[in-house]
Amino acid sequence: MRPKAQRWISISNREESMARTLSRAGLFEGTVLHAHRAALAALRAVFADHGWALPSDRCEDVCALLRAHDITPPRNVAKAAQTLDAHQLRLDPDAPEAPSAACTDEIAVACLDAVTRIRNLVNTVLTR
Repeated sequence: MRPKAQRWISISNREESMARTLSRAGLFEGTVLHAHRAALAALRAVFADHGWALPSDRCEDVCALLRAHDITPPRNVAKAAQTLDAHQLRLDPDAPEAPSAACTDEIAVACLDAVTRIRNLVNTVLTR
């Protein structure tokens, strides 16, 4: 694995750890944001390992780009990417709902599960 890919995996590990810590503390907005960052960093590791450019900061777009490079994410991973992007977008300051009303324990758990699914795909791709 290339050093840049290793760095992205390290960042993903830190972000996921922070997301889980915030979840335990009941800070669900932070959980969603760090979960999204963890998943995106893991996906960036795949691109860094292959030397590909990554022009997006949305997990769903990155999964589509993987398909363009003949890496087909399973349906549950594509759904996980959609879930993370949707919840992360709800935290936008211009969103109609206040962020505190947008995040619940169930949403935080769904986002943490989504990170796990995406990271499992990344681990599989990087160990081929």
